[in-house]
Amino acid sequence: MCYEVDANGSEIGDFTRFENGCVAFVQSYDEIWDNKNFHRIINHVRGERMEIYSHASDHLIYHGEFNEKREREGWGIQYDDKTGAMLLEGMWKGNKLVEIIRKIEGTIMIEFKRNGNNTIASNQIPLYVGEFVYDESKESFLRNGRGYWIDEETRIATREVEWKDGVEVSGRDLYDGWHIHSFTHSILLVYLILLLC
Repeated sequence: MCYEVDANGSEIGDFTRFENGCVAFVQSYDEIWDNKNFHRIINHVRGERMEIYSHASDHLIYHGEFNEKREREGWGIQYDDKTGAMLLEGMWKGNKLVEIIRKIEGTIMIEFKRNGNNTIASNQIPLYVGEFVYDESKESFLRNGRGYWIDEETRIATREVEWKDGVEVSGRDLYDGWHIHSFTHSILLVYLILLLC
């Protein structure tokens, strides 16, 4: 570990942690002494990333891109500060979430249409709902298991698909959200669409 000390022998500024001869992360002593959430600049295979950890729980609460002020900026993933569970993937500007790419609910992800303005629920248009795996080294979410394509106009499933590491292995079309085509279901869908208009 590398760090600086002041005239009194107290650690100051940033320190660098090494693992196996490589930089693991850079972090500020000030955040430790001030009992704040701490920001680490990590040495990720895809470039420098910032990780923010909760001072209260020690859980990771953010992993992603950042600006020179060590604010969330660009792509990132938000985690629950109490449980450490992944919550969403999104885009940040000046430490503020400006777009949600996907939400995570346990083992299910909901992918949204990229419209640049969907932090308000009424602007969220789901395109896919299903199981997934997260590839940490590539920072990517891969469809894995059962999932459903969602029609962006009706918001009803149009196809049920089985995935393996992001590749479709089997699937079948759905009819107005049903597994079989039925005249009764078509009438109900028309009625539902008329109610929404």
